[in-house]
Amino acid sequence: MNITKTTQSIEELSVMNKLFLKSLLAFYKPLVKKEIVAANINYSDTILFVGGGSAPYSAILLNELTGANVKIIDKDYKSVLNAQKIIDRYNLKDLTVECCNGKDADYTKYSIVHLALQVDSKQKIVDKIISSTNAKILIRVPKEEVVKIYDEFDYKKYKINNFVEHYNLSNVGKTLIYEG
Repeated sequence: MNITKTTQSIEELSVMNKLFLKSLLAFYKPLVKKEIVAANINYSDTILFVGGGSAPYSAILLNELTGANVKIIDKDYKSVLNAQKIIDRYNLKDLTVECCNGKDADYTKYSIVHLALQVDSKQKIVDKIISSTNAKILIRVPKEEVVKIYDEFDYKKYKINNFVEHYNLSNVGKTLIYEG
């Protein structure tokens, strides 16, 4: 997906520039706050963030705003190395990152699984999560006007318990919340 390459380029700027990182954390903060409230996430949750990228803004904010431990996975090795640089540089102790494809991950240890907008094979990943755990699943889906630039995902086949609509300038239209 071309959108993935574009996103990776933007995130790589955050790895090198503290001001850019702080600006994008501020941009994502209202979005993540809405997700936390809607999914009732707190410090006792264990969170797996799938598709964290080079600069895992949302995973950082989930940890910062709830105190929960967050593990980030991404299938791109360079993104994982970059995310680790940010974790180390800012001494983010309750965040870990690992190179892993979401299709191969073990979801059984987590109470919350969060899927980034750019995650591909989302359908297979969600099916695997549902079949292996009772975790709450937060699934970001694109706004209608940009849906074609993302991997296809038929969320209507799932019983969505709640959702959050997003109106900011990002491509995220909604975060769907599935509770097993």
